[in-house]
Amino acid sequence: MEHVIKDVVRSVDAGEKSHVLRYRLCGERTRNGGHFLLIKCYCETWQNSRITGEELSVAGGSVMEHRAILDFFRRVATAKEPVFPCHLNELARDEYQTQGAGTIARARPAGGG
Repeated sequence: MEHVIKDVVRSVDAGEKSHVLRYRLCGERTRNGGHFLLIKCYCETWQNSRITGEELSVAGGSVMEHRAILDFFRRVATAKEPVFPCHLNELARDEYQTQGAGTIARARPAGGG
C-alpha cells in the first residue's frame, strides 16, 4: 500500500508553455512487510489553457538507503533549476554511485588496501 509522505508543486513558465511539476515522496509497504521509499516526478505541460503533455518518472525503491532517498528528494524538490521527469533517474543513478563510492571509501582501512 502506498502513501504520500511529502508533496511539492512547482510551476515553470517557458514562453507560450508552462509546466506544473509535482514531486512526491511516497512510502510503500509490501505484503511481506518490506518498506520502500519512492520519489515520483510528474510534469504537466500547459499551452493555451490546455494540457498538451504529461510525463512521469519514479526513482528510489530498494537501491538507495532511506536517508539517502530523503536527502535526494529534498535536493530535487528545492533545486534552483527545476528537475524534469526525464532527468530524475539519471540524477538518482549519479546519487547512488556517489553514495556507493562514499560507503566504499569509509570501509577501507587507512593506508589503502
